[in-house]
Amino acid sequence: MSVSEHESDDDRRTRNVNALIDAVYPGVEGADLPDEYFVNRAILAPTNASVRRINELVAERLSGETREYRSNDSLDGPGDPNLFETEFLNSLNFSGMPPQKMVIKAGTPIIMIRNLNSNEGLCNGTRLRVVSLREKCIDATIMSGTRRGQRVFIPRIVFLSDNEDKEFPFTLRRKKFPVVPVFAMTINKAQGQSIHNVGVYLKSPVFVHGQLYVALSRVTSRKAIKIAIDSRAFDDSGAAHTKNIVYREIFQ
Repeated sequence: MSVSEHESDDDRRTRNVNALIDAVYPGVEGADLPDEYFVNRAILAPTNASVRRINELVAERLSGETREYRSNDSLDGPGDPNLFETEFLNSLNFSGMPPQKMVIKAGTPIIMIRNLNSNEGLCNGTRLRVVSLREKCIDATIMSGTRRGQRVFIPRIVFLSDNEDKEFPFTLRRKKFPVVPVFAMTINKAQGQSIHNVGVYLKSPVFVHGQLYVALSRVTSRKAIKIAIDSRAFDDSGAAHTKNIVYREIFQ
């Protein structure tokens, strides 16, 4: 895919992640931002590593109470619990499981990554905003939907690693809050959502069929999207190029 000068104005492109944050989250440093400010915008990226880094960069701009939460990691099931060092278990990241450490501030938008209580509106994908950070729970309000404005208290739950590829000879048991910051999210997580202001961070090209289409189609107007792309993707004419992965076999 080519993003040329003709197809995309300079105010919709950037080579810098901080400039992308400025464009998608203008004035995020300010106090008393309404929930709608966060509900209507997000930065999308192909990988969890990029998402975590962007979330950290935006969070650094917020003022207010900060707290660091760490998970309790152990091996699940029978066997020697001391077979692997705790530091090694802490370093592991599995799909669908929160990272071992989360630094979060009051006022941060967060998203549920597990179904917790459907009666309370705490389902996978629910977006909330942190009110206060407690030792044993996160105090938050739901930001959208029929339960918008409802106050909830989110406890830690147990996650078990899905080790289908047998990369490790064990199942990791991680006790952690079932939420992550949501200034940024993976492109896959954004499927089915409509977002008014979108940033797309392509430090590296997408790697799955249809991923680029999903990222670029979250908005209803071309003016509402900003793309940050690696500087090596720009040619001498100023056009930027990125790969659009298509499995041609499905069209045969």
